[in-house]
Amino acid sequence: MSRIFELGLTPAFISPLPMKHEGRFMVAIVPAIQTLKRFVYIDEKYKGNMATYRRYVVEVMTAFGASADTVDADVKDMIDFEVKVANLIDWGKYINTVYSVVNVSVNSTEKILVEYINYFRQIGTLIYTTPLRTVVNYMIWTAVSGHVHLLSHPFIQAYRKLNKEFGVTTAPLDQWKSCLEVVKYHMPVACSRIFVQDYFDDTARSDTEEMFATLHQTFTQMLAEVTWMGADMKRKAQEKADAMVDNIGYPRWILNNTLLNAYYEMVHIDRNQYFNNVNHLTLTTRRAIMTVVNTQDTLKSITWMSSPVTVNAFYYHQTNRIEFPAAMLQPPFYHKDYPKSLNYGKIGYFIGHEITHGFDNSGRLYNKDGEKENWWTACSTEKFQRRAQCMVDQYDGYISPQLGTPVNGTKTLGENIADNGGVKQSFRAYQTWRQTSRKAELSLPGVDLDSNQLFFVGFAQLWCLKGTSYFYKTMAKDVHSPERFRVIGTLSNSEDFAKAYSCPVGSPMNPVKKCAVW
Repeated sequence: MSRIFELGLTPAFISPLPMKHEGRFMVAIVPAIQTLKRFVYIDEKYKGNMATYRRYVVEVMTAFGASADTVDADVKDMIDFEVKVANLIDWGKYINTVYSVVNVSVNSTEKILVEYINYFRQIGTLIYTTPLRTVVNYMIWTAVSGHVHLLSHPFIQAYRKLNKEFGVTTAPLDQWKSCLEVVKYHMPVACSRIFVQDYFDDTARSDTEEMFATLHQTFTQMLAEVTWMGADMKRKAQEKADAMVDNIGYPRWILNNTLLNAYYEMVHIDRNQYFNNVNHLTLTTRRAIMTVVNTQDTLKSITWMSSPVTVNAFYYHQTNRIEFPAAMLQPPFYHKDYPKSLNYGKIGYFIGHEITHGFDNSGRLYNKDGEKENWWTACSTEKFQRRAQCMVDQYDGYISPQLGTPVNGTKTLGENIADNGGVKQSFRAYQTWRQTSRKAELSLPGVDLDSNQLFFVGFAQLWCLKGTSYFYKTMAKDVHSPERFRVIGTLSNSEDFAKAYSCPVGSPMNPVKKCAVW
């Protein structure tokens, strides 16, 4: 396993990368990511998908030169084993071998952070009771499966056929676009430099920083109005909000040629070795991550966690930090010429969403320094859970029109809390801007909506979607509610929305009973 990890390939069974615990980054072992989503392995509904997957593995392994006499039986045994792994070693030697490449030694007294403890209690027994040939085949396949799309035409064709049969119907990219995606993924800092330098308007960064400051102030005001927390709890929550770091746009150092060249000084590219180049970049990234083991976290050891060319926004519990990459600060999420109502309804909502993640059902378990700590009183915890349960029950009542199945209100709770809190914060922040700004608000020609109504349209537009059946099945297992209910659920809880659109009390979008955590 350690040799596979050293080669930059995907390890089987566990992933030994650092996580923050007790004020420093520690070696952590977590279950490695499998080729398919876990529900595909264990749900009888996906038997057809598993048959397709089995044919795909046979096709790929045959292309690698596997014997036609044994490949079917070997693949069957390997996938049966893979399913068992989904239902769920000399660790010291393995971890030390992996970390030796960055000169980090882990002795027998060193604490190791282990997540999903039951998985590790059972995986050893499963390995030792399975034929060695099957285990080795599984390890080889795990290492190979994540790299099939990087290989020659027969492998890529098999990969595309699998995606098509799974309902992923995106058209193949032109070769230059495929190459761009690979470079963007494996060399995000270099790509970010080009994007920021040539295509990014820094007005977006300054506007978003201004909006973050307004939303942070709004959250402070909302916190002061909370009636279900005591004064000491409010003080600690405020301390956490004040300690929250905001990374917006990009790290400034990527514009410095000397620092950028130093960042890539260990990278060596051979134009004739595409596969090896990708693996080398993967390994270089892993080594950079692993070097933080045993270092104290001052929020400076890793200044940015995400890539500026990523279209997403993030909140990191363990560093109490939000990040808005430069690629997020463009249409349809933001534009300097949009009316402020739209910018607050779109990127402003995302800012509020990420701030609220620091205080959702998971984020509330971490203190201002990103450490897991029970800083909540029993009374406040009980009141939080009561409010959260209201939201669980609300979203449990929604039925996906594509699948005919209910939303999982428990699994999606954190995102639902963040959605509801984000819209509330951003709308109030927008009202603050209107009251304090000397600039006149813009309107949209030909649109018969006032500014408050336009705010909510901007939010709802974010979740316009048409997906494949496979997409909806996958999203049914996601921590986010289906897009339709991210809009309906959030806005039906909003007094501001009901007032803006004059929704009658008791109507579907203005129910008498509303849920609110923040």
